[in-house]
Amino acid sequence: MLHTLKTYIQQRFKPAVFFPLAVYLVAYAQPDFENAGDVFKSFFIISFLLFGFRLFDDLWSREHDILKVNRDYVQPENFVLLRQFLIGYLAFLLCAVWLLKTEIAVAFVIFTALNIAAYFTLFKKRKWSFILPLLKYPFLCFLLFAFFKNGESLLTQVLIPASLLPAFLLFEVFDDEEFSFKSWVIFSIFLVGNLLLFCANQASVFAPFFAAIGVIIFALILKDKTRLKTILPYAILIYFLILRVLVQL
Repeated sequence: MLHTLKTYIQQRFKPAVFFPLAVYLVAYAQPDFENAGDVFKSFFIISFLLFGFRLFDDLWSREHDILKVNRDYVQPENFVLLRQFLIGYLAFLLCAVWLLKTEIAVAFVIFTALNIAAYFTLFKKRKWSFILPLLKYPFLCFLLFAFFKNGESLLTQVLIPASLLPAFLLFEVFDDEEFSFKSWVIFSIFLVGNLLLFCANQASVFAPFFAAIGVIIFALILKDKTRLKTILPYAILIYFLILRVLVQL
């Protein structure tokens, strides 16, 4: 078990990827930290949940990933061991979250149940195998809102995490050639992400100007996105993070 888990972590949960991702999610949520301990707690929560959701996504994607390199978890014996570990790990996470905050544990159970139901019904349909793994990012942002109250309204606590879905959808569109949409759909996703942030908070004077410039540049990029292929996915995430900060000012 330990060897299988170690191999999985080395292949699929690299600190160079997931630590910046945890930082990004915390920065996007902008929790109201009261002390340094809250900062540690936020990264602890995000990192452990990210690992559990990543393992869940990979195990569900076994048939799709079976021909890919460095995917030891697709082997039958490793798959069984990791599935057993995941069940215990999710139970551990539930207990830990329950001790921290009961209502968050309820939200965790509801999201996990809905997530499993969505995977059962949608994962093998069209583009859903790319979309469903992205749902964890809005949920994790919402959990940070719930753990560390920052005075935001319930509507804001829903719309700001929701804006992460368009952001990560665009990341996947530009990062993975297997996942693509027509240009008008991509542009619409970009606009939806902007609108969600503007609806979440009364925008500062800087946000509309920044968004207007962003929309124009994005429209131009869509005409010839090959030149910026390597940096475009990350530029999209940075853009949405900056806009999220600006609408809060």
